Amino acid sequence: MNIIVVIILLILFISVAGIIIITVKDFHIKSKILHQKKETANEEIIEEKEIEKIIPNYNKEKFMEDRFNDFVEVQTAYVNDDDKKLREKLTDELYNLYKMKIENLKINNQKKVMKNFCHKNSKIINIKEEKTKVIIKIELFVELINYKIPNNEIVSDSPHIPVTHHYILTFIIDKDSIDKCPNCGSLLKETSSQLCEYCHTVIDRIGSKWTISNIESVREWL
Repeated sequence: MNIIVVIILLILFISVAGIIIITVKDFHIKSKILHQKKETANEEIIEEKEIEKIIPNYNKEKFMEDRFNDFVEVQTAYVNDDDKKLREKLTDELYNLYKMKIENLKINNQKKVMKNFCHKNSKIINIKEEKTKVIIKIELFVELINYKIPNNEIVSDSPHIPVTHHYILTFIIDKDSIDKCPNCGSLLKETSSQLCEYCHTVIDRIGSKWTISNIESVREWL
């Protein structure tokens, strides 16, 4: 009889302990999810008027398309080993990282193929000013064909499926590059006009000197 009572008590103890463990784990997971959502919300809610205070003549569609083109130019320079373009578009640290990737391809006698870039979506998730620079983070969704082949193989339109990539790009620019005319150096007023009122130069790309300091690959899917 005593043995049966002990067994029953033991079973009850194990059941209660299991429920407590599951509850604690569930609470931890929910807390983590809520924390992640809070962080994402803090990053994503950036009003355009706040961006315009830092980036004069900010136009969302054009700015995002320009930054997407910067990304494409970097990846194209990477696969073509275009040293000049990489130096122009990247900070020193990221440039050195790309050169290492290129050297690794050469060592392994491989060729990188990245093509058919398609801009799916993008947005600024963080922007801040430092002493002489402006730093922004952009969340970019881009579809492309991305693979490696032996170096002696000819790139063809083989049946590679486009893959959607989720990136976080960090861009840096000197403050003077944003609000000064590249021709005469005069201050550009915060208006929708892209014409310098002093030398009448048409400013095609406000902030065209943005350089990429980090490219973080978050995930990818078909």
